[in-house]
Amino acid sequence: MTALVGALVGLLTAAGVALVARGLVGVIPPLHVFAAELNHGRTGNTDRWGWLIGESDELGANLELVGWTRDEWRVHRLQFIAAVGGFAVVLAVLLTAVGFTPLVSVIPAVAIGTVAGWWLSLAHLKEVAGSVKTEASATVAVFLTLVQALMAAGAGPNGAMTAAVLAGQGRVFRLMRDAMMDAQLNNAEPWVGLGELGRRLDIADLVSLASSLRQASEGASVGESLSAKAASLRDRDRYRREADMVARSESMSLPLVGMALAFVVLIGYPAVALLLST
Repeated sequence: MTALVGALVGLLTAAGVALVARGLVGVIPPLHVFAAELNHGRTGNTDRWGWLIGESDELGANLELVGWTRDEWRVHRLQFIAAVGGFAVVLAVLLTAVGFTPLVSVIPAVAIGTVAGWWLSLAHLKEVAGSVKTEASATVAVFLTLVQALMAAGAGPNGAMTAAVLAGQGRVFRLMRDAMMDAQLNNAEPWVGLGELGRRLDIADLVSLASSLRQASEGASVGESLSAKAASLRDRDRYRREADMVARSESMSLPLVGMALAFVVLIGYPAVALLLST
């Protein structure tokens, strides 16, 4: 019975927090406002749930790297808040049921779980975006190798870039493809789009790549330079992967030590308890 009451208190508290947040961020606009937005576009920031998304250049870059829309990011953050908040409530209810904490502890558990889910969702987004950024080095190396091979076969710089980017797969290749297509639609060189993409997403390898391709499009002989840059990027990516493997292997030592200590305690506890009882 106590656990049921605690769960109801937690749910009512969460509902109250949601209603207060809804009141702070605004109400649903009337129908004629939606009609005006369809005809003339929005004149201001009327997103009632904009606070849930957050606004910053870093967040926009991370969402573009991952390939999420702002609606998907909103759902992702709500899922984290619900999962972590629900876990905190269940834990508080269980502790209350065994008499370890009072019933009122459910209320701070809801608040702590909500805040933790809020920040954990952002940490997860940064982790996924970081993995895409680390993938960029290997992608740029492959792209440079293809461009250098096509140019050596007689293709022009722009044609080699287009053919190389169409041959690749993966998130970074898709971003490069879209950037080059946008540049061509704006009557700009393909390398311009790559440079803007690198600066927008803070990927230094793409900025350096755009500089090398600009020289190639201007007629400079950069075949050996492209080959050397591709080899350097491949070596750096290989060293990074090796360092990551070593770090993961070392991180496994602590759980193994903990398991060994737990085994020793499990074996030795009966003997120690027998000595202490005599």
